[in-house]
Amino acid sequence: MDTDLRKLSPEELQKLYMARFWEYLRITQWLIVCFAVLIMLLWFWDCTFDPVNAPQTFWFRIMAATTALVTAAALGGQLGIIGSVILLYTGILIIQAIYFLILSILEGGFVIGIGGYLYFFLASVLLGLSFSFRFNAIGSVCITFAPHLCGFLIEPAFPDMLYATLIWPAGIICIFFHWTAGNLIIDRLHYRSRMEDLALEDPLTGLQNRRGLQRDYRKVRSLAQRENEDLSLILLDIDHFKSINDRHGHVAGDRVLEKLAGIMKDNFRASDSLARIGGEEFVCLVPDTDLDAAVAKAESLRRFAEQARVTNMATNDKTVSFTISLGVASARATENFEDTLRRADEALYRAKSEGRNRVAHNP
Repeated sequence: MDTDLRKLSPEELQKLYMARFWEYLRITQWLIVCFAVLIMLLWFWDCTFDPVNAPQTFWFRIMAATTALVTAAALGGQLGIIGSVILLYTGILIIQAIYFLILSILEGGFVIGIGGYLYFFLASVLLGLSFSFRFNAIGSVCITFAPHLCGFLIEPAFPDMLYATLIWPAGIICIFFHWTAGNLIIDRLHYRSRMEDLALEDPLTGLQNRRGLQRDYRKVRSLAQRENEDLSLILLDIDHFKSINDRHGHVAGDRVLEKLAGIMKDNFRASDSLARIGGEEFVCLVPDTDLDAAVAKAESLRRFAEQARVTNMATNDKTVSFTISLGVASARATENFEDTLRRADEALYRAKSEGRNRVAHNP
């Protein structure tokens, strides 16, 4: 996988962080519920360690478990990444403060109960998978220093040096784990995202393939219907492409396909979807564009293609010219992708039958 995260754009990283957040959020909620159960089970440890004072800790255990359950429920809301990370670590710190109060009730609790603070680092490691290293590092630092802050405010005799010796190394290890795990998770998501993109991409031209175009059509069709916007489709075909291959070779034919793809990329918007769906067949899906505007776009593309020249790689001294025919259709309310494509194909057939190198449309 060997992803160099420094080469990813801010937009790509943000996309991966969001994918990471949603992928692990539901797991995080269930893990918090498990921690709530663990908090209550540890009351039996209180009873074993100090049966005299253990009854006083029961309600603190209830408070801590309730805090965990409320945090799990609230994470299901539309808080976003920053709101969720603040909620999660606030919940952990509240439970940590309650645990401090429990130890203050038990006889010798601060010495015997120091190992219990390791559970909070475990919580950070498991529950923080949804978030980036930066957020988890800040949360881990807060967990590390929370006992010292509680000791300063509540218990003057709190053994700071003992906790610093045992808890700080655990905090450093936790932060290192977050750094390693964060990179591995982003690396895995980037690899998976790239594989998904490749499955929807034409390897020669870098445009989408038919499958990718169908996915985009469903998205933009839904948006167009919701916003009451136009949606048009341009189907184009290279004229006499077989003759180009026969006369100049398949390498020259590939260069023509790449040249046409480059012209399409230069003349359409980032919001438009461009695809190669067959040997020499291409599609431009243009949202928020009515039929007249789509016809004008198609005519402009036809002129650019007519003026283009491709060097014949076999001879290096001859150029190959080519023309395209185009069919345009505007999507109707009751149509699916295949219906719109069929009507555009009908218009394309008419453009070819009328002499090629022209645009025809189907209302």
